Formats: sequence, structure tokens, C-alpha cells
Amino acid sequence: MYRRISLALATTAALTLTGGLVAVGTAAPAAAVGNGLQGDFNGDGYRDVAIGVPGGTDTQWEAGWVGVVYGTSAGIDPAKRKILTQSGSVNPGAPEGSDKFGGGLSVADFDGDGYSDLAVGAPGETYSPNSYQGSVTLYWGGPSGLGSSAVMVKDPVAKDGNSFGGALTAGDFDGDGHADLAAFNSLTSTVSVLKGPFARTGAWSSAATVTLPEPSQYAAGFVSSGNVSGDAADDLVVQYRAGRGGTERAWYFEGSASGAGLVQKAVLPNSHTSAVGDIDGDGYDDIAVADSYETTALGGAVTVLYGASAGPGTGRASTVLTQDSPGVPGASESGDKFGASLSLGDVTGDGRADLAVGLPGENLGSLSDAGSIVLLRGSATGIATSGNQSLTQNTSGVPGTAESGDKFGSYVLLSDIDGNRKADLTAAAIGEAPAGTSVRSGAVWRLRGASTGLTSTSAKSFGPHELGRAWDDQSFGQVLGG
Repeated sequence: MYRRISLALATTAALTLTGGLVAVGTAAPAAAVGNGLQGDFNGDGYRDVAIGVPGGTDTQWEAGWVGVVYGTSAGIDPAKRKILTQSGSVNPGAPEGSDKFGGGLSVADFDGDGYSDLAVGAPGETYSPNSYQGSVTLYWGGPSGLGSSAVMVKDPVAKDGNSFGGALTAGDFDGDGHADLAAFNSLTSTVSVLKGPFARTGAWSSAATVTLPEPSQYAAGFVSSGNVSGDAADDLVVQYRAGRGGTERAWYFEGSASGAGLVQKAVLPNSHTSAVGDIDGDGYDDIAVADSYETTALGGAVTVLYGASAGPGTGRASTVLTQDSPGVPGASESGDKFGASLSLGDVTGDGRADLAVGLPGENLGSLSDAGSIVLLRGSATGIATSGNQSLTQNTSGVPGTAESGDKFGSYVLLSDIDGNRKADLTAAAIGEAPAGTSVRSGAVWRLRGASTGLTSTSAKSFGPHELGRAWDDQSFGQVLGG
């Protein structure tokens, strides 16, 4: 069965940030062509990372761009890169102000050729007569990686203000072995599900629309996927936040190999970000949902609902986690934004997914919004109460120095980049300013996975300048995928 590895970005017309997800377990690196390894765009046996910069300049302000950094045995290497924009003959469309190209990313083998492809959302794309209708561009993987061929996919719902492409995830929702693409529609509070395989023309096999039970116009949406019920089809988690300070809602839709489509089976705790993976190693994916806006608890809270054949939360009891929970590093404080981003991946190589939690609002002494990341270990009984980690830019071996406004942990992604069967952490600090400047362009860090957890040995960081872009391209790392 197709196994997903994808992520989504919460977005409105103003675009806000959230977390993502990864699948656990990878093949060892090998000389391969079309090896089917999820997240490997060039078939060399190593996963790659896509970095969305929706606020970046591509001839126009906030036209957006994406930096693809290829994996190696030593991790991601900024020297091995590809820049994707809406400029140039290969790239469909044209850069326009506020397109926010790179505002959503999802990774899967959409055409079934054995190479991972990249779906790039531009939620601000306008097609007359619809403003901010949004679009998705599919970049096809191949021996030379991404960028030699691409095609644009337009919103099948086609509504003004739908921001199609701002929240994406991939999964095999009908169990037919082909990757499908799910995209949240902001205005209509629906999810468009485009079923694979996709043709190189961008045509999908069929399309369906999932309508949410409580529609809310211009909601900030988030979608994630995984096999929670353990059957042949992947399942879908849909969340939204209705405007600034508005209501949060979340639902679980179960996939079906019978052709019944995605059927709502559970209402999840109010939340706005999620990640899916098998935390306890029982063969059922679990769901972590986060409310970092403090409607649940001071400083934010993450709820883990464990998978079972009857759906999430029907087997092992759910767990609510804050920084005041046993074994969770730190202490809950207003504005921490515990859970602003989430990712699940097997960091230690024990066959269980570990949970990375971003806290971009964490204060470090007098440094406000310096940010931190917490890694919570998976175990046979769920999230462990010991052996967990807290990481900041002041952690020994982590490049850089913590400063006010860095927002370290703005986005987290766990994926095995170096092929050692242990997920590595790619993390962003969208408020990071290069040394000697005051421009908060953002930067990305990479920490390697190990049997003891995340290690800062051979850690590296880089910003847009290392990818050949200007330092003033804001929002570098606002979205990560791989």
C-alpha cells in the first residue's frame, strides 16, 4: 500500500503557520533509480527537503519561492539545491504579488513512476474572475531531481478567496495503491480530494469534495493523513481556525477501499495543527493535535489520540500534554505556543514514532519569543514520561545564539535524510536575522537522529543566502516538506 509523507500549512488570505507530519521507517540508501522512497526526488536513496518561502520575492513582493535541498549521507547539503519559482519556461503561471507560492507543500509519488514528486501551493493565486482562488503546481521527480517538468492544477471548486493550495496532504484514501492529493478550501470550508494516479498533464483520475460539518468562511485550514484504522485506506484529519481568535474545529474522516469515500467518523479536540504516525508501535497510526492558542491550557496543549480499528481514541486512552505534564521539559507559560508545529518520525530507530513539538513563543530568560523545540519519545505505552529533550539555539552544538524574536521551532519536520533509519530534525526559525543585519529573513537547522534522541553533533544551519537568494526574503522555512 502507498504510505504517505506529507505536510500542510494553515493559511488564510493572511497566511499563518502550523506543523506537519512524516511517515516512519525508510529503506537504506542505495544506488537506485525510481526507488519509491518517499521524499526522494532524484532516486539516489536519500530523502530531500523542500523549504517554502511564501513571503519571498520573485520579481514581485510575496510572490513566493521554494528551495529544494537534496539529501546526502551527511544530511541536507545547501550546495545541492534547486530553486522553484513561477518564473521561467518550465514553471507554469507567472509570479504576482501575494501569490504566496510555497505556502503549502506535499510530497508523494503522484504519477507512480517510482520518484517522489512535489506539490507546491500558491494560495494567493488569482484567476479571473476569482481573486485568491489558489493553485497547486506539481513538480515531477526524476534522475536529476525536480524542476525539469511541472504542471499547474487549478482549484476544482473555483471560488473567490478559497486559497486552494495553502493546506495540502497526500494519502491513499481509497486504498488503490495510488497517491491522492487533499487540499483545504478556505472560503467554502471543504476539502478537494484529487485521486491519483496523476497524468503528466496534471489530470487526476477523479475528484471528490469533503464538506465539513461546521462551515466557516475564510477559515485557516490544516490537513494531515495516515492509516489510523489499520485497513487498506489512509484516513484524513481536517482542522480549521475561524479567523483571528476564532473557533477551532477538528474532524477525523476515515478512508475506504470500498469506494464509499472519506466518511466522518470522529470529532477531534478543538485544535489547528496535527501530525500522524505510530507512536506506540502497534501498527495503527496515532493522531497528535495541537492547540497552541491557549484555549485548552496555558501555553498551549497537545492531545494524542491513539489509533485503533474503530478509529482514534477507541483503544488506548487519549493523552493531553502540556509543559506541566510529567516528563515534558519546561513549564507552561502564556504565549509559549506549545504545539505551533508538530511532526512525527522515528528518531531513535526503535520502530516507534517520536513527536517533535515547536514552541516559537518560548521565552528564554529575558529573551522573548526566542523559541524552543521539545522531542517527546514514543514507547509501547504511548508518549514516554522520561528521556524527552528540549532544544534551543543555546543548546550545546546547535549553531547560532538564541535572540529575542527568533521563533526557533516555527516549523518542525522529522524525516530520515541521511539514510541511517533514524529520523533527523529539520527546524525553522522564521524570525532569525543574519549576523550583522536586522532583517528577519529566517533560517533552517538540521539535527541528526540517534538511538539516544536528537544530537547536535554535525548540526548545521543555513538561510536563504546559502541557497543563492537575498537575505531579505522573509519567511524562509515557514513551510517544510520531505
